[in-house]
Amino acid sequence: MRSGTPQSSRQLRKTIQLLRGINRKSEMLDVALPAVRSLIGADVASSVAVGPGNVVGRPVFEPADAMRRADLRAYASFRHQQPLIGDYRRHGAPAPVRTTDVISVHDFLRLDLYKHFYQPLGIKYQLAVGVTENEGWTVGYTLSRTSSDFDDKSIEMMTLLQVSLAGAHHTVAMESLRRQFEIFSLMLRNDECDRLFCLIMIDARGRVDFATGPLLHQIEAKFGRIVTGALAPARLVKILIASRVSFRLLIEIGDHDTADVLSCPNPDDGGSLLFELRDCADLRSRFGLTAGEYRTLANIVRYETNDRVADAEGVSVPTIEKRMSSIIHKMQVETRVGAVREFLRSNSAA
Repeated sequence: MRSGTPQSSRQLRKTIQLLRGINRKSEMLDVALPAVRSLIGADVASSVAVGPGNVVGRPVFEPADAMRRADLRAYASFRHQQPLIGDYRRHGAPAPVRTTDVISVHDFLRLDLYKHFYQPLGIKYQLAVGVTENEGWTVGYTLSRTSSDFDDKSIEMMTLLQVSLAGAHHTVAMESLRRQFEIFSLMLRNDECDRLFCLIMIDARGRVDFATGPLLHQIEAKFGRIVTGALAPARLVKILIASRVSFRLLIEIGDHDTADVLSCPNPDDGGSLLFELRDCADLRSRFGLTAGEYRTLANIVRYETNDRVADAEGVSVPTIEKRMSSIIHKMQVETRVGAVREFLRSNSAA
């Protein structure tokens, strides 16, 4: 590898070290992306999840000012024109790629996506790298500039960062999943759930450490008897072993029901499996949420704090607080945690 200038080499090592310490979702936006943006010399950094078929998540921008200026409705209307998303799907994003590697600047500037979304943000050139996940998902991290395309040095820097960025992303995904499993575990231990869940914990020796939940009998009918202290059914262990990052599998249970299986492996072996019965009812129609309330709830899941959500939506913190009070009342839950749990449950069926 070329070392570049001593200053850029030091900044690269510092950024890699910083990425290795990232373990929370909020840190990816507040710490990791600004550091990478500074190293590469970009005006805006963003990320977007690209799933199988036509599934694409909404992009997240840094700095916050870019997020406030972004017209996400325009993005939703024209995101199929994003050339980098097509490249992710064709090649799996094995290496950093520029927009101009896929489409000419002339053609890019003629796209509706550019005129209605990127031009108001001052974005003309992009450099992206993908982090591959399970089940056909890729998360693209994109750096953007107003003027001057990214050069070979920028591509080299991004290539050197790719492994560390992927590691940070997977660490964050696992940490978020572990916190989610802790919530479900507490709910199930305290018998505070309905028929939707079943949690099974397997130790490093492959034995069942904990198994409970209203779905347990259906899971046993599918995989075999599950007894605390005994060896777990081989197919359950296989699902756990196959998972090294956040992993979701859809299975049939019974004649008509399906369930999502989330697995969370421990670093030293063993781990947990969460079975969740699919609920296909739409969240907004079930609880009568307004578009603004639904957007705020989705952003609470993404950003975690009222301050960050307010920045992302370009509204005041009291507005977010008022919406959350209405959401909690309409969903008939006691706290925002309950609302978030209901959102995650509904979102898993989407």
